[in-house]
Amino acid sequence: MKTIDLILFDMDGTMFDTEQIWFEVFRDLLKDMDHPGPPELYFRAAGTGGEIERRLFAELLGLSDEDSYSFVKELYRRGSETLLTCFIPKKPGLDAMMQFLRESGLRWTIVSSSPRYLIDRYLSLHGIDPPEEPIVDVSMIRHSKPSPEPYLIAAGLCGTDPARCLVVEDAHTGVSSALAAGMSVIMVPDINEPTDEERRRTVAVVEALDDVIPFLQDLCL
Repeated sequence: MKTIDLILFDMDGTMFDTEQIWFEVFRDLLKDMDHPGPPELYFRAAGTGGEIERRLFAELLGLSDEDSYSFVKELYRRGSETLLTCFIPKKPGLDAMMQFLRESGLRWTIVSSSPRYLIDRYLSLHGIDPPEEPIVDVSMIRHSKPSPEPYLIAAGLCGTDPARCLVVEDAHTGVSSALAAGMSVIMVPDINEPTDEERRRTVAVVEALDDVIPFLQDLCL
């Protein structure tokens, strides 16, 4: 029995392997600041954005409000410059997933804390046609993940009941966001190992995007 009408994909760490790139930018910025880090603190903020991310970096790095604003501004300047020029690897199973979506005609879109120009670049780089449904990017989000707002915005724009949405996510913050929005979730972990609670509350935890396909066949067709 069909229970899902819309599939929502996170982008960074889920569709494309960008988190390692962001980590390296973060590491180099700390080095230039002579900040002890450690650089692995970046992974604590993975999947967030906006003011939530700024406050988290302030706490993790012991920065003042003023310094944390400057830090995040420089992090994003460097990161965007890098991501606009370097090769962006695909996550395993992405090609099979995109082929399945094309052939099945399922509705899907992207919900990301990245700006639209990066979303468009990654899709274009790998010859992936943008979804027909509206894409949600950082400019449309006031409260970033783990707030449910990004996914609720997507459901509203697509005219779909959140209960009939399935989210594919890699990070703790994204999983929390989707669950808080009342959506079903499949986790494809990247840098975050799934917790016992995530294993209980999600539809499944799988290793790669093509492992999601059998669940889509059961839930969407």
